[in-house]
Amino acid sequence: MTTEELFEIIAIDENYRIELTTSTGDMDKFQEAICAFANDMPGSRKKGYLLIGVKNNGEIDGLKVDDDLMKKISGIRSDGNILPLPVMSTEKVVTENGDVLVVEVTPSFDTPVRYRGRTFIRIGPRRDIASAEEERILAERCAASLPTFDTRPCREAKLEDIDVDTIVKEYLPKAIDAKTLEKDKRPLKEKLAAVLKIQ
Repeated sequence: MTTEELFEIIAIDENYRIELTTSTGDMDKFQEAICAFANDMPGSRKKGYLLIGVKNNGEIDGLKVDDDLMKKISGIRSDGNILPLPVMSTEKVVTENGDVLVVEVTPSFDTPVRYRGRTFIRIGPRRDIASAEEERILAERCAASLPTFDTRPCREAKLEDIDVDTIVKEYLPKAIDAKTLEKDKRPLKEKLAAVLKIQ
């Protein structure tokens, strides 16, 4: 990320997507923010940014980001305190006024996301614990966005796992007219790929 891109993020006027902080030791604060961004209460599907080393007025604070801080913040993803695990990345951006540690969080499809059992969300510029109604909205959004088991592709399945007889005797004659089926001399795998769009 370039410094120009960093300042574009700082200037984003959608304050539910940005959290600025000069603190480097408040892990609860960081994890609550990441949890809230992952829940994406507004439903924008836009990434959220935790910017460590930036004052509330957008000025760079003069922070020096070292490996220890990078490891500590990156470790949030897999330490098990936020579940389901968030999709996030961390990057150090060096500016003439100091370093900024950028934590980019992708909204989760598997909501509600919880930090130590509590669901955090963004309400404008602040974060808070979700109410029961807000948790219900997140759960319903999750259910609506994830397909049911019978519509999900089973990518590990092989041709031998498919009930070929039923497809050949019942499905294909109903899906394709008899003359076309008779002329089609392709192997069964190619027929199924064409009809069922199997990759």
